[in-house]
Amino acid sequence: SIPCGIRPIGGREDEVARQRVPTATLVVDLWGGPKVLHSHWLEIGPRKLYVGYVEDVDQNGLHLRLTCAEEPL
Repeated sequence: SIPCGIRPIGGREDEVARQRVPTATLVVDLWGGPKVLHSHWLEIGPRKLYVGYVEDVDQNGLHLRLTCAEEPL
């Protein structure tokens, strides 16, 4: 398993995220250096999240912030 945090997009962040990914609803923070591309998707429990944008927060590959769209259940 990979440590992560999931949160809904809101406020000013919502505007910026939707410029990058029009269907964005969530931000996922990952730690530990997994390699993730914008064409990947994540399965977290029953949820399937499509990665639309990857930000390397510290520019060292250890903390990635993913802008995602969730597939409806």
